[in-house]
Amino acid sequence: MSTSITRHPKGLYLLFFTEMWERFSYYGMRAMLILYLTKTAMEGGLGFDARQASLIYGFFTGFVYFTPLIGGWLADNYLGQRKSITIGGITMMIGQFCLAAKADPVFLSLGLFLLIIGNGFFKPNIAVIVGDLYKPDDPRKDSAYTIFYMGVNVGALIAPLITGYLAITYGYRWGFVAAGLGMMLGQICYFIILLAPLFSMFWGFLSKRGKNPSIPVKMAMGMILLGLGFVLMLGAVWQRGGDDASVLVKANLLWLLGTYLMHTMGELCLSPIGLSMVSKLSPVRLASLMMGVWMLSSFFANITAGFIASFFVSLGAMSIFAVIAVTSILLGLFLLAVSKWLTGKMHGVK
Repeated sequence: MSTSITRHPKGLYLLFFTEMWERFSYYGMRAMLILYLTKTAMEGGLGFDARQASLIYGFFTGFVYFTPLIGGWLADNYLGQRKSITIGGITMMIGQFCLAAKADPVFLSLGLFLLIIGNGFFKPNIAVIVGDLYKPDDPRKDSAYTIFYMGVNVGALIAPLITGYLAITYGYRWGFVAAGLGMMLGQICYFIILLAPLFSMFWGFLSKRGKNPSIPVKMAMGMILLGLGFVLMLGAVWQRGGDDASVLVKANLLWLLGTYLMHTMGELCLSPIGLSMVSKLSPVRLASLMMGVWMLSSFFANITAGFIASFFVSLGAMSIFAVIAVTSILLGLFLLAVSKWLTGKMHGVK
């Protein structure tokens, strides 16, 4: 394997496309889920009220990040990464077909359950295999995980283009058959495809010159950028006249585009860097389990998001955006303040 910073093993690009199609499947159904839950039977949905639908959505998106903890442990101790990925992929495929089979709470429950289980086997293990392509101290790992992470966003881009048409034209069943995610804004995806290779090259450029920021500093940057994105959303609420403004009053689209830009850059400083960090620091026999631990934060975050969404009207956008913005920026500054101490505890991993 070449030690060049700018070249990567061919296996990385195979994993890129594998992840891309798996994320196509996952995001394809997730974007349609709220609509599918709230639309009436005459419209092809299940007729849940908005509060029930938000909670179901929150618990589903939370638990898909809880099960990697279990799937990672099973892979480390019994199954191995490659077999776990196969099991996860097949299980998720069956789950999608259950959702497509019938607009019924039983098929809904079975389909979501299988998707949660399948994701637990798939998600942590494919990320570990990316790390296994490189030596533990290889400086290309950060850029490799950034390239790998592009697969997530390519899948999210093409999913709504295909399945959105099918869902609107032929019904939700055909959207699930195509494993479509529906309604993902093309500009967001174009939530990342444009910036990911730039960040990958940027980290590589700094690494060759010995100026690559430490992992804690990169993650602190991500948290601060996330908070700044929500500050822009406060600007959008202010332009509309506050929480009580008429729905006819619109904010400038540039607020939203700026938010997505900040969040995209923040995500690229945090998510792929976190995957790389876990790969570098985890003991070999516990690598998948530790990847599951990393994803456990998304389990709590998505469930919390479901509860917040269910109370969005009563709390108001201004309060929600303000709390998230302040919390994210303060946590980012705290992480920045302790970054040297954390780097010293990472056994030379940067």
